[in-house]
Amino acid sequence: MHPTSIFSITASFVFLTLSSAINAAVPIATDYPAPDVLAPANATWSNTILKDIPNIPVNALGLPTPNWSADIVTCPSANMWGLSYDDGPGPYTDNLLSVLAAKKVKATFFIVGSRVLQYSDVLLRTYQAGHHIALHTWSHRNSTAVTNEQFVAEIIYNARIIKDVIGVTPRFFRPPFGDIDERIRKILHNLGLIIVEWNVDSADAAGAKDVAVKFGAKANAGSSPVISLEHDLFATTEPQAGPALDAILAGTGKYKPMPIDECLGYAAYDEGFWDRVAGKGLPPINLVSGSSPSANSTSTSSTGSAGSTTGSHKSFSLRSVESAWTVMTIVGTVALVGGIFIF
Repeated sequence: MHPTSIFSITASFVFLTLSSAINAAVPIATDYPAPDVLAPANATWSNTILKDIPNIPVNALGLPTPNWSADIVTCPSANMWGLSYDDGPGPYTDNLLSVLAAKKVKATFFIVGSRVLQYSDVLLRTYQAGHHIALHTWSHRNSTAVTNEQFVAEIIYNARIIKDVIGVTPRFFRPPFGDIDERIRKILHNLGLIIVEWNVDSADAAGAKDVAVKFGAKANAGSSPVISLEHDLFATTEPQAGPALDAILAGTGKYKPMPIDECLGYAAYDEGFWDRVAGKGLPPINLVSGSSPSANSTSTSSTGSAGSTTGSHKSFSLRSVESAWTVMTIVGTVALVGGIFIF
């Protein structure tokens, strides 16, 4: 084999491996609350974000019928079907990704931070497949049932772990159970997040087994715009997603399923989130000490990543680059040895 060909192949392999390594950071569990545990308040974050918040008491059980009149509930134009899946990533998400890939359809995934600790690889695959990643809190509590300070922490830990894995910060948010009031809405506004609910509920998480029938009826009843709600976390919900999508595509409404950011025409990710949190760069992560080390500034580019360290924990960028250089060293050594044997 010609040396140039070997060099070209090796260089391409190194580039692809390096690119994957840079984007494939595994979250450090000690940087985050325990899975499914309500995120602890952080005074530094709260003092920055909690400005002009309405004095509305915590509702211990959440709101039975929240008012969504100020929120996005559907796409803006006929024939648009905003396709969304909540509560993952999970053990069945890869199955759904295969279904969507086979049908050449992209969707929005509202991610629970706790799930990412166990399924960070699934989240990365979802993002790399071109799907839209959005926020869904750390522990999936009713938003109106937690304090202002706890809710801020729920959002920031959710955003931080996603950025750790995919390198960008989601701009879209959906409250668990659709539970929201003016207090929660103002906090989200201060963070610069876009609130998205839905106007077609599959009811799959509540046990419905007829999602395809329900979506088919909607897809054959005109072409008014839709944002639908399904779930990819459960063994009883994910298998219904494929037939439901088939029903949408076969409907007389000629719907085009798409991610919610696409139907709305808004940027999906926003690194300015961290400027709003701390005024400069990524927020501190420190669950042990009462004090919070400062964070360096970070790019507001949708593909930017931080280069700061927080206490003993390295940021996404540094951990990833170290891994990448390790990979490069190994690959380079293999290429060198291979070249020696060939020549």
